[in-house]
Amino acid sequence: MPLFFRLFAPPRGRHAALLLALALSGGAQADTRSACALVDWRVEDARMQRLEATPSSAGCRIDGVAPTADIARLQQRVLALVAEANCAAVASPGAVDGNARTGYGFTLTLAPPAGGGVCLQPPETPPAEPQAGVDMQSRHELPPVPPDTARAAGQHGVAMVVVLVDADEVPVASLIARSTGVPALDAAALEASQRWTYGRHEMPRAPGIGLVRVPVPFDAD
Repeated sequence: MPLFFRLFAPPRGRHAALLLALALSGGAQADTRSACALVDWRVEDARMQRLEATPSSAGCRIDGVAPTADIARLQQRVLALVAEANCAAVASPGAVDGNARTGYGFTLTLAPPAGGGVCLQPPETPPAEPQAGVDMQSRHELPPVPPDTARAAGQHGVAMVVVLVDADEVPVASLIARSTGVPALDAAALEASQRWTYGRHEMPRAPGIGLVRVPVPFDAD
């Protein structure tokens, strides 16, 4: 039986604010705003410069700005993956556009499924037990490899990585929940996290996406 490392974090405060807004709203306005409950803020990448969700006639419009196009595409993909897999949302991603000076922006519209539905793992209700875990043996055998330039510069830190694990226990994406402050180390942490083995803890195993948070340390040589 593999040994799994299990961590989970509660949802962010902005989601509590959204729920309060829903409670204070009524009628059609509340129905429109409820579309933004499809956004799971647990999968917000810490490297994002801006990430906002706004109710719209089409559902919930998400606007994001990232320092690189790769981070923008990753954030857009992860938000869509979780909303589609866990809430049966209809995701409509927009193009990623921008430059290094102003940042790379994207839009993503999340629409509720026809006839409504219930999220398998609602963002406002964190599960009592972690949804997924990383196999400690694979983590030990396949450690992150920082680039030589980072080693030579003595760069170090701890990245907190969130890994999305599907119903087949496959890591489908990873993002940075807390950055080391060194882009090269963050990239090494993400690359390593995709090589590790994961497990889901639900019995029976639930469909949708499970989340696991893994600290990835880089020590100064």
